Amino acid sequence: MKETERREVLQKILDEYELPGKVAGASSGASVTCFEIALVPGVNVRKVAKLAPVIAKRFSVANVHVVAPIPGTPRVGIEIPNERRRKVDLREVLKAAAQKCGKMHLPVVVGTNVKNKPVVFDLTTAPHVLIAGSDEDEKNMGLDAVIVNLLCRFPPEDLKFVMLYSSKKCLEKYGNLPYILPPLCAEPAEFPAMLKWVSDEIDRRNKMFIRERVRTLHELLRRADEAEEEDAVTPVRLPYIIVVLGELAEAMTGREKRKIEMELCRIALCGRPAGIHLIVGTSQLRRNSLTCVIKATLPTRICFRVESDTESRLILHASGAELLTGGGDLLLATSDMKITRAQCATLPFRELDNATNPVCQLNTSTPRNLQKGR
Repeated sequence: MKETERREVLQKILDEYELPGKVAGASSGASVTCFEIALVPGVNVRKVAKLAPVIAKRFSVANVHVVAPIPGTPRVGIEIPNERRRKVDLREVLKAAAQKCGKMHLPVVVGTNVKNKPVVFDLTTAPHVLIAGSDEDEKNMGLDAVIVNLLCRFPPEDLKFVMLYSSKKCLEKYGNLPYILPPLCAEPAEFPAMLKWVSDEIDRRNKMFIRERVRTLHELLRRADEAEEEDAVTPVRLPYIIVVLGELAEAMTGREKRKIEMELCRIALCGRPAGIHLIVGTSQLRRNSLTCVIKATLPTRICFRVESDTESRLILHASGAELLTGGGDLLLATSDMKITRAQCATLPFRELDNATNPVCQLNTSTPRNLQKGR
């Protein structure tokens, strides 16, 4: 069914149920199409939400999502899954978002929204991310998108990863990259020691900042750039460190649960000025692992499809994730509580070696280039 035909069908539904409104526009994304409904002033938007089951049945889809209203407009959005889903290529999205990313320190391109515009956030202002979903493969897709984003943009001397995982298929493929700080932990029993090392690294960096009379890693790197331009003594450069925990639930089921929770919280609270950030994934949505303390330290959430409204509220504090279509369809909730729907960008693993090759870095800026002139 073409978009014009779908608009006509949707308009007929509004007319049949005597809902005074008009289909005023449509935006076709990779996985869903958002139809904009201009209602007559005074009409309650809840009347549109009540028609969601009727619209889903008429279009032969599992469900539709009603956005009431569309942020920044007085219109109501009805998101209907596409008959054919388009894949979002990470390389293409990175090119489209190059200008926007140039204003950020650690830009992460999640994918494209319903208007096919790149969805980007800055990890330094996020500053820590929870990636969740009922499907483990989707959760791993989100982890790969964030990791490969950073690999494409930064050289190994400016960015390092600490990776903790117990599922071999999750993060093991990154083990041979020069970005990884050894050892690559695969046993939950080793997690507390590695997290303690990261916590000690925060203290070591803070002492260095006091000696150099700076407050953050960004200020230290900017001072190093200025010293290089003036041929002066250059301060020691430190890389950003990204701590990636592949599966939170497995880490929080052993005897070391309390230690892991305490170390994660300390890193989250003190790591941002030191240039250390957390990316935590989970596909087992349980309250005993996703504690209030853990969630409070991870303000930015990437949520893929979940099984119920309860699980959606557990991750996002809002419903909607249970209505996603799967296959990379996600909701991004930023620290300002704004929720954006997007299709996750992907990069075939066979291209990972090219992504880490400086020649194939899509002409994106390195951290040193980003920090000059700021």
